[in-house]
Amino acid sequence: GYEFDSRKVKLSTGICMHFIEKKPRQTESKGLVLCVHGWPDCWYGYRRNIDAICEAGYHVVVPDQRGYGQTSKPREVSAYEIQVLVQDNVALLDFLGIEKAVLVGHDWGGTLVWNFAMHFPERVAAVCSFCTPFFPPNPRKNPWKSMKSKPGGRFDYQLWFQGEEAETELEKDTRRTIKLIHRAVSDDMEKFVGGDPEIFRLPPTQKK
Repeated sequence: GYEFDSRKVKLSTGICMHFIEKKPRQTESKGLVLCVHGWPDCWYGYRRNIDAICEAGYHVVVPDQRGYGQTSKPREVSAYEIQVLVQDNVALLDFLGIEKAVLVGHDWGGTLVWNFAMHFPERVAAVCSFCTPFFPPNPRKNPWKSMKSKPGGRFDYQLWFQGEEAETELEKDTRRTIKLIHRAVSDDMEKFVGGDPEIFRLPPTQKK
């Protein structure tokens, strides 16, 4: 099992944020490492990294981001704009009394930490991202238009997400949805999906 401290706090951005925390026991902390998960995930995605980072001498904090896990889930789409998500994490550092942190992001969390570093460089000691490289802002190029004009790419699901069909399908059975999304990366897929063989025969998503 994993031994971490679990906390839930009210932030200045108005949400209640849940996070997992672990501090070095034998030595003084070298600083704070803030781990930011992607979609669809929560703090649990970092469970196997927390001890290693802590043993290296760092105070580790892994929050459930807005809309995930035990953190608040506003219904308004505008509540999930990237600048809002960045502000949540700045507010968490404020709550913890941390001036600077090392930022680690995975997947969509990578996009978040890059934006954090651009807009609040004074709060960042270092930044790294897995799966999400940094692309400098380019006001002259809208990637959304390119995705729409060239269907069939690996990110088509993001286009599909914009329609009501996606919301209806994903919310119909949320437990099943999460299992389908994670099936290809589970250590023990059969156990993960509860022994339901039908799941293995389905495509990653069904668009009816």
